Amino acid sequence: MTAAPYVTTADVAVTAIGAFDPSDTAPRVVLAGAPLPAGPAGPETFGDRLRDLQRASGIPRPRSAASASVWASTLAAALLEHLGEGTDRTRIGLSVASTSSTARVAYDFDVRGLVEGWDLVDAGALPNTIPTAVATQPAIAHGLQGFATVTLDGLLGVVPAVEIAAVMIARGDVDAALVVVTEELSAVQMTAYRTLGAEPVRSEGAAGLLLKRAGPGAGGWVVRRTVEGGGKPGELPRGWSGVPVTDVRATAFSALQSLSVPALLATILAEADGRVVLRAVDPVRGWNGLCLEHTG
Repeated sequence: MTAAPYVTTADVAVTAIGAFDPSDTAPRVVLAGAPLPAGPAGPETFGDRLRDLQRASGIPRPRSAASASVWASTLAAALLEHLGEGTDRTRIGLSVASTSSTARVAYDFDVRGLVEGWDLVDAGALPNTIPTAVATQPAIAHGLQGFATVTLDGLLGVVPAVEIAAVMIARGDVDAALVVVTEELSAVQMTAYRTLGAEPVRSEGAAGLLLKRAGPGAGGWVVRRTVEGGGKPGELPRGWSGVPVTDVRATAFSALQSLSVPALLATILAEADGRVVLRAVDPVRGWNGLCLEHTG
């Protein structure tokens, strides 16, 4: 979690919200204020489509990349369509929240090197063992030059990812930013969960937001501030008491839960009026949240 909560009077608007399930045909994206349609039901069956998704993602050497990078790039392309033609992509940033993106590729890289010999290892896979690859690869694929950052804190990493994007827009460093949550559930992770006696619901893909500075007089939902604290959720900042609050509480599968936050936010904004607060709560590690306000 970040050390100092973000507070601004600048209108950093939530323009669009989207999600991509690898078993679906295309990302689902709506304008802020509309609910996000439900994705496919049941377990993912995208195995036969993986190579097509990799090629379409625009990521260099996609077969060496983490699947999470492919999901993030696919969703980024759909969100960018809502900025329109002629947008200067050198002024757009990408803020990613992802905890699991390096698990499979790092495991495969190390196991092959240790068991089969390092001369058989695909050297092109090495950069994908670095957590920031899940942001830099989609940024390169789409020509985004504003910034590319990653937060790694599972459910608690979503709010800092939004905060980074909002700060960069409010300061004028970029005109718009994508916030993408992306996770993958690999065989090595499933084995670890089962060893612990747990069986998570199979879930992976990407979900996220398009943020940009609102024009003069433009109405819509804006990110007013972030909040955080240790232990149980405490009082909200001055002026926000009594505002409707929705909590997402962490379980053993906190990373996978993070994927649900953008869709939940879409539902909240579609049903709310005025101000709302969305909090991520970990009973052991603390909490953080987003404070949003409807303007115009």
